Amino acid sequence: MGLRTNSWLFMLLVVLCVLVPIFGLTVPVKFNEVTIENVIKLLATIFVVTLFMERAQEVILTTLRARSSEILELAIRKHKRVIQRIKRIDPDQVVDEALYDRLEEARVEKMEYRSYTRVLALRLGLLLGLLISIAGVRSLGVLVDQATLLELGRIQLALFNVVDVLLTGGVIAGGSDGIHKMTELYRSYVDINVKRNKRKKREMDVADS
Repeated sequence: MGLRTNSWLFMLLVVLCVLVPIFGLTVPVKFNEVTIENVIKLLATIFVVTLFMERAQEVILTTLRARSSEILELAIRKHKRVIQRIKRIDPDQVVDEALYDRLEEARVEKMEYRSYTRVLALRLGLLLGLLISIAGVRSLGVLVDQATLLELGRIQLALFNVVDVLLTGGVIAGGSDGIHKMTELYRSYVDINVKRNKRKKREMDVADS
């Protein structure tokens, strides 16, 4: 029942997204000229902001989660020492299964704790990314012609800002490594296009001669 309801909600959202431009509530926006300098500058700015965000995220998580993680690690070491001590005193003695069970429980608890910490890190990263974007660090707004934005209707401008905040916040939440990969991918794309254009130009020159 839950999956069916979610499917209907998803389809409803898709239909609404299609109906919005049909009724003329939105119009295409004009982008500025996309040059490698502009794109690299934008990605570099977001990259630096993301580095600051990641450091703040690390400090917050360390403050909230590090102590409990260390306690769990100490519990695991304690159980290991008990088992090792028994084996060292009498190698032939069979270690009580309850000791192994406690060690395994401590390891599982540590694993679950780490897993939940990763979930918290993702949520905190998304929250910080959205807050940073709301504060004014945007991506789409930089690429779109400002005169075009001023001509947008009230609804479309609000929708554009919401999309810009969500998109930029999501990119920042993805971390600096993801932005670095985006930069390298764009550079590779530009290099391939440059080489292709040079090859075409040489072929045209040969054909003309």
